[in-house]
Amino acid sequence: KEGVSNGKGGITVPYVFRSNPEELFSSIIGSSTPYSDLFALSASSLPIPAANASSPTLQSPNSSTVQPSIPSSSIFQKIPNKQHLENKVPTQEVNLYCSFEEIFGGCTKQIKVLRKKLLLDGKTVSPEEKLFTIEVNPGWKTGTKITYPKEGDQLPNHIPGDLVFVLREKPHPRFIRENNDLVYTANLSLADALCGCAIDINTLDGRILPIGISEVASIGGSKVIPNEGMPNPKDPKQRGNLIIKFNIAFPLHLTMHQKDALRKIMPASASEK
Repeated sequence: KEGVSNGKGGITVPYVFRSNPEELFSSIIGSSTPYSDLFALSASSLPIPAANASSPTLQSPNSSTVQPSIPSSSIFQKIPNKQHLENKVPTQEVNLYCSFEEIFGGCTKQIKVLRKKLLLDGKTVSPEEKLFTIEVNPGWKTGTKITYPKEGDQLPNHIPGDLVFVLREKPHPRFIRENNDLVYTANLSLADALCGCAIDINTLDGRILPIGISEVASIGGSKVIPNEGMPNPKDPKQRGNLIIKFNIAFPLHLTMHQKDALRKIMPASASEK
């Protein structure tokens, strides 16, 4: 039975709280969550923080990119509303120029980027210069894109734009790149083309590669040296070829004695037979 004897033959019924505690708290304080206004104000006035810049994504030419979602560390961040999701700042692209030597062996590049930074009031935009460090892997091709999500320009009521570095190859004085092959043009005299010769080629990794040409070099002809090209980006241990193209320089003038000597040693043409 409920209650306690009161010593007089009766029962004292204990006090039971039957009201809604949240409603009681709200009637006194004015809100069921006294900190809600503070957090709502902070969330609406602060810009949506950018993702961690240490996790870029890579896109090779003619391929798609999958960007991982990176959680924010801000305690004030709230889920963006529909307007935020529909308004993202355009992507900012920056060219990343590398020499053949840097691409051949891989390198670390540092580049400063000027971007628009949204201040804490959520309205004012100020220019900011930030230093980014990019690890270039051996064999990367021109057009390769390295994406830093939400590290681009910032604007009020917008999701920050992405920052994309696009690899660009600097022109090389000796080589032309064709996929993973390196093309080298060897300038030969007519005598070298006919009689053979040896040429030395300075490679991208600092070696001197001696090449012997014993066959008759024809106009538009070439010689292929396996595994002396660029590394394969997917497997740097695999390399393309070095293609040596022949550029034959013909003499502008010949003396009569030289012409007679050539006629004696060169095979006769079909019309003379």
